[in-house]
Amino acid sequence: MRFEVIPGVRSITITDFRRALGPHALDEPAVTLTALGDDGTAVRAKVALVDKIAGRGVHRQFACPSCGTTAAVLRVEAGAISCARCRPHRTAHQRLRSTRWWRRFDGKLIDELARLSCRRRAARRLERMQIIADRIATRDRERISTLLADVDAALDLPSS
Repeated sequence: MRFEVIPGVRSITITDFRRALGPHALDEPAVTLTALGDDGTAVRAKVALVDKIAGRGVHRQFACPSCGTTAAVLRVEAGAISCARCRPHRTAHQRLRSTRWWRRFDGKLIDELARLSCRRRAARRLERMQIIADRIATRDRERISTLLADVDAALDLPSS
């Protein structure tokens, strides 16, 4: 059985897999997953579906092609499909929040916009994305006008 992922998706969840192919898809012993990598090339891996005892029952999950552990989410990075343990991923917030760039260039707003764009589109969410994008654009225009004034002052040109 094959399961193809739409372009731009960086992870494959067992829930999306079941939703796309139906509940009987989890009865298969193994599936071939195909996704587009960061560079646009097709990444393909044969992934086993295994039982995991959790909570009060048994759940079907992916077995990571790299390490073999069970995983509900597989990531598509660096030309391979693997679990979060094999390919740890930090968000922009985790990587950049203590930097000067984050404070100076509205990193929090940019991160919120990126997170909202990854979710399903809803009218309220799209309105929020528009508000954030407008706020970022306004602050960028303010920074550019300030920078142009500083450049004009440094070059001793008459302001326009």
